[in-house]
Amino acid sequence: MPGDDEELRTGRRLARAMVVITALPLVVMGFFFLGLYLDKKFGTTPWLMGVCLVLALAGAGYQAYRVFSKVLKD
Repeated sequence: MPGDDEELRTGRRLARAMVVITALPLVVMGFFFLGLYLDKKFGTTPWLMGVCLVLALAGAGYQAYRVFSKVLKD
């Protein structure tokens, strides 16, 4: 049917957006807790937590940009 292709494209766009909405915050939280653990282990509070958090946010922002630019291009 003619509308099936458009529905499939819309579904793929939504799936890509859902990856960003769900996975990236989990990655940021994971890096945050990794930084906390490393700070406690090495006694460098709050430096490693901050470094891990900045790296995670930068990576998440870049990944979100890549996904959303691909979604908008389709």
